[in-house]
Amino acid sequence: MVGHNTVPLQTTSTTKADRSADRNPATAVSVILVDAHVHIHRLFSISDFLTHAETCFSQNCQSLGLPSPTLGCLMLAETGDSDRFSELCNDSLSVEEHWRIRPTQETCSVIAERDCQPRLIVLAGRQIVTSERLEVLALGTREHIADGMPLDDTIQRALAADALVVLPWGFGKWWFRRGKVVRRALRSFSKCGIYLGDNGGRPQHCKTPRLLREAERDGVLTLPGSDALPFPSEIGRVGSYGFVLSGDIDLSFPARCIKQLIRQLGRQPKPFGRRVTWPAFCRNQVLAQLRKHNIC
Repeated sequence: MVGHNTVPLQTTSTTKADRSADRNPATAVSVILVDAHVHIHRLFSISDFLTHAETCFSQNCQSLGLPSPTLGCLMLAETGDSDRFSELCNDSLSVEEHWRIRPTQETCSVIAERDCQPRLIVLAGRQIVTSERLEVLALGTREHIADGMPLDDTIQRALAADALVVLPWGFGKWWFRRGKVVRRALRSFSKCGIYLGDNGGRPQHCKTPRLLREAERDGVLTLPGSDALPFPSEIGRVGSYGFVLSGDIDLSFPARCIKQLIRQLGRQPKPFGRRVTWPAFCRNQVLAQLRKHNIC
């Protein structure tokens, strides 16, 4: 764990000269690693969060044989009233001195730099709980979408916000009646470009869920992400599971470019990283139930 000595966040100004420099082709990249289900839980310090994410992305670059550093992209899925993305944009935020947050030409993205080099793209996004107790990720948007609406209405609101709409796997959430609701939504919105989500919390060596298998058969893409839980040890999983995305990405408009590249994918993107072990999965399920009942 890194230390907590902090200095005031450095941000760049948004003068005409800076905006011109941001549009320079030198700010474009051609391959990134994407974690498509990211939570900055309140118990995570942002400096630790960024450092752990960079470390995980770097390790996966080595495993994939990609040059280091290869940029990592964190697609936030914030819940309820949480808005830690705004903290990243806030001039008064303090982080460790080797991190610097640079704004882009978009309201829903920032660049985290270290040693004067871009290391991470961070995109805003929401995780919404529907009336059926299913989760919907609206990625790449700052639009606040209320919990408690039916699944179809939630999807429509997210699509209207130009978000990438992902229905993520969750233990037990695709069983029985709710599984039928998800299948119906996939059929209803098949032409709108929605996705299923796998996550690092699904145990290794576990049979692929039926819905993910059916989606692959039907041409629905799956976007994997870490989905760290709100426990201190889980900060080490940020950036640990996701997919490789290739194509020109202008760092002045990263959200726009990344969403466009994902929407243009003709096949399942190459995944990276590993999911949790069975013992870790069982431990997390117990801790989640204890937390739910305010026992821990």
